[in-house]
Parts: sequence; structure tokens; C-alpha cells
Amino acid sequence: MAGVNKVILLGNLGQKPDTRYVSADLSFSRLSLATTEVMTNLKGERVSETEWHTVVLWRHLSRFAEQYLRQGDTVYVEGRLKTRYIEQGEGVRRKVTEVIADRIDLLAHHDTPKQPENKQDDTDDTPGSGLPGVDIENIPADIPGGDGLPF
Repeated sequence: MAGVNKVILLGNLGQKPDTRYVSADLSFSRLSLATTEVMTNLKGERVSETEWHTVVLWRHLSRFAEQYLRQGDTVYVEGRLKTRYIEQGEGVRRKVTEVIADRIDLLAHHDTPKQPENKQDDTDDTPGSGLPGVDIENIPADIPGGDGLPF
């Protein structure tokens, strides 16, 4: 019987992607991705637990990450688990489990764009999408697609 090895994560990047090149046209990137689960404990208090995941991106996904992703971004990742062993000198082996991504989507940037030096900061606290140039208060109602979303 065949098995299933599928991982779906939605979280925030802990740092900018670490991209390395194997050759001129082959790259990979490592991401540190935080997922947080909020729950109520036995005392009725809301508590959160953060889990850190190492995500590895190859080829075009790596180039996408290098160009567009930065610390704090919210991303959606689909992939599979892969375990390998690292030799740490004198026969010491360490087990490492990583998510090998098949898909990654940037959902939101969470940093604030730099204001031009001659412009005063007149921003308000209105919630936004986190995506530059998107005004969530004035999204047209006639967006094509089955569920009204453009993606």
C-alpha cells in the first residue's frame, strides 16, 4: 500500500531566506517558519505555542523566495517531510527533519514601507491586507472567480 507524505503550513518567516547556489542555474533556500497554535488550557486561559519549521525550496521556488520573501512575511507552504542525518565530527550523527516545499505562496508582508524623508507619516490604524497597493476597504464586488477571490 502506498503512503501519504503531505505537509501544509501557514506561518510567518523568522528571517529572510538563506539562499545558496549549487551551480549558476541551481539554487536552494532555507526558511525558518513559525506556526502558532492558540488554545485554552485547563484553567480557562488562552495560551499559544509556537513551533519552528525548517522549509527547503529548490529551483524556481528558491528564486521566488530570494526575490520576494523577507522576515515577518506570512506564507502558505505545501510540501513533504524529509529526514536526513548530519555528521557532526567524530562519528556523532544528528537527525534533521525538514519540509521540502512543492509550493509556496506569499500571503502578506508585515513590515512597513519606508516613508520618503520629506513626507510626514500620516498613516492611520486602519487594518489592511499587508500587501502593497491593496485597499481592502474598496475591493470591487465584480472580481472574477467562483468564490469572488482573485486567487
